[in-house]
Amino acid sequence: MPTFEIEDLYSDEVVCGIDEAGLGPLAGPLVVAACRIERDLIGSDLLAMIDDSKRLTVANRERAADLLFESAAVEYNVAIIENDVIDNIGLSKAWVEGIIEAASGLEATLYILDGNRKVEISGRKTVTAVGGDRKSYSVAAASIIAKVTRDRIMRRI
Repeated sequence: MPTFEIEDLYSDEVVCGIDEAGLGPLAGPLVVAACRIERDLIGSDLLAMIDDSKRLTVANRERAADLLFESAAVEYNVAIIENDVIDNIGLSKAWVEGIIEAASGLEATLYILDGNRKVEISGRKTVTAVGGDRKSYSVAAASIIAKVTRDRIMRRI
């Protein structure tokens, strides 16, 4: 279950979590979400719904996403990298572009990236967290937003 432990390590920073959906599939876009949570504003009911998107049922993930999208305590930005861009520049570069684009829409001084690969984001601090979507509320919320956004795109397709 996620906590704010990682965020607490950087209490002097404005922290944003970043995660993606669509790195492995053969079709559709790569979706990267960046998410910042105002701890003083978010309710315990919504926090209880936030977990790694892969650990939630479809119904619970959809419900959590809708609440995250509507919450005044949550600021987020989504980057969608279409499959033709991925085909042209490669998945690795597309992933980096997605992270930079998603991060650029939020004011933060530190970004927590799910995984073990660091990305330079406009000279701001970045840290990595393997399994970050299971450890950090910010990364888990980004995980839910990215996954639900991508799932909705794929259903439309």
